[in-house]
Amino acid sequence: MHIRGRATRIGWLATAGMLLACTTKVVVVSPYDVAIDEGLQDFKQQLNLLVTDAGSKVGQAGQDASFEAYKKSYAELEVKLVLLRQRAVVLETEDTKCDVSPKLKGLVAKLPNGDKVLQAFAAAAPPAGSAAVPVSPLAIGKQKGLAPAVGCMTHLIDNVAGQLTAIETIHSDPRHCAMDNPPTMTCLRPATALGVLAPANDSIDAALLVQIYKKQTEQSP
Repeated sequence: MHIRGRATRIGWLATAGMLLACTTKVVVVSPYDVAIDEGLQDFKQQLNLLVTDAGSKVGQAGQDASFEAYKKSYAELEVKLVLLRQRAVVLETEDTKCDVSPKLKGLVAKLPNGDKVLQAFAAAAPPAGSAAVPVSPLAIGKQKGLAPAVGCMTHLIDNVAGQLTAIETIHSDPRHCAMDNPPTMTCLRPATALGVLAPANDSIDAALLVQIYKKQTEQSP
């Protein structure tokens, strides 16, 4: 079931990308950027490896599944998002929304998980008349001069950052592990690891979907 679900996710992402490439009414001002594209793909791989590894070690003799054991890896993921976000801010100086046409919404809505894709686009649009406050992990929150999210990719990266924060919060709270009484150990139980990866991957895929659109439209004649 897990392999089939992953294949389905890849399938709808690729299909959605082709549909996006055939549509010319999406307002994405900033250009395609290979560093952001490859950076998001690398981030996704590293996050999945970290969470899956942590979940597999729970209850195994001689294995440390604690948050402390993965703290350095989490910090590296945070820094990667900081750098990707900073790059997106520079590229999106004039980009203030992700405006999806009604035709595209209709096409995407028919895809498996299409509703989640549309929700991601909606979440990426800044509230009218207000400066968006990014939802970010600890490393990003410590950046004093952090610019507010204004563009599509910046918002989508902030959504990814929010998912990373949620995973860190769960992993670092002994109550979610409860391997002793009272709970003092931290861990990501196998079922919890799978549960937190699903929304995290959805948020990353939403950002990659925009990258697919940009790349394919810029390369088309």
